[in-house]
Amino acid sequence: MKKLLILSSFLLLSISALGQVKIGDNPNTIDGSSLLELESTSKVLVATRVSTSQMNAITPLSGGLVFNTDENCFFQYTGSNWQSLCQIASMIVNNNDGTYTYTDANGNSQIIDTQASANPYDNTTSGLAATNVQDAIDEINAAAGTVALVDNGDGTYDFTDASGTTTTIADTSISTLVDNADGTYTYTDETGATQVIDTNASANPYDNTTSGLAATNVQDAIDEINAAAGTVALVDNGDGTYDFTDASGTTTTIADTSISTLVDNADGTYTYTDETGATQVIDTNASANPYDNTTSGLTATNVQDAIDEINAAAGTVALVDNGDGTYDFTDASGTTTTIADTSISTLVDNADGTYTYTDETGATQVIDTNASANPYDNTTSGLAATNVQDAIDEINAAAGTVALV
Repeated sequence: MKKLLILSSFLLLSISALGQVKIGDNPNTIDGSSLLELESTSKVLVATRVSTSQMNAITPLSGGLVFNTDENCFFQYTGSNWQSLCQIASMIVNNNDGTYTYTDANGNSQIIDTQASANPYDNTTSGLAATNVQDAIDEINAAAGTVALVDNGDGTYDFTDASGTTTTIADTSISTLVDNADGTYTYTDETGATQVIDTNASANPYDNTTSGLAATNVQDAIDEINAAAGTVALVDNGDGTYDFTDASGTTTTIADTSISTLVDNADGTYTYTDETGATQVIDTNASANPYDNTTSGLTATNVQDAIDEINAAAGTVALVDNGDGTYDFTDASGTTTTIADTSISTLVDNADGTYTYTDETGATQVIDTNASANPYDNTTSGLAATNVQDAIDEINAAAGTVALV
């Protein structure tokens, strides 16, 4: 017993004299700058484990560490409050392949794709099947390469479309569709009969089944949502805090306002500034958007050059009214063909937001102007919706549950 006391006293005196402690493997080896050193290949250091309420009841020295079991994260005491060590700043990285990777403050990542194949294309006016820039350019290029009109010399013409299908035309009258510059279009058929197609928001039907709105057209739906969300506000108190008032009138004071920004430079580029002040430019100009020419065989490798290349190739195509019931058609190669016959097409309003178009061969096609059929470009808004119906429903659903926790 006496020897044990002497040994213990010796160890205590050694620790006090040297001011260093080594625990675990190789206890006799310690770095000269270490006050306390742990070494083990089979054991770990477990920090103090506490709940949020238990942590907030502790006021340690600045730099104190605990593991919060409610948040599953380490917290450090700053001298005035506990701060999570799991939060990170958001950032955006150029992947040098036409895409950018955005990582938010929670570590969640999202890819922003600026390539032609990822850029939405509104085919409402053109009638193309494509819904992105890549496919639209490929579709135009493919169609321009094989389309032909041949005069059979007997009053008929053979028309070959982009798929190689040939149709014999026995009569060639023309109908017109005129933009009235007020959101309406006037369709005139070959007999001179006219019909007005109204694309104004107030004339577009809106299906309120999902949203529960009272509105039955797009104009009223947007106005109804705007009125409901009219009380939402964010006020700068001038002392580094902000007061946020939600749709129900509840006000919450925000004390931490570090944010990243994305600024439209009004020249097709955007400047992103993260919370540290670092900046990066995102270029959406046609000349900066990569174009994949594998399918088309074009030489262009960006959208600007691809469109210019197609435009140069198709620049001589024309249809001229001779004023005597005939038309001269000039194809891309400069060959002119005179068309001398007239057929009739029709456009019928189905009174449900759709129109049925019947061409000269009797083939029909339905034009749908309902909100659910109108494409919506979500590039700027960041909504998930790709049509007007879903976009309004998504905005309405979001406005109904606006909250700051």
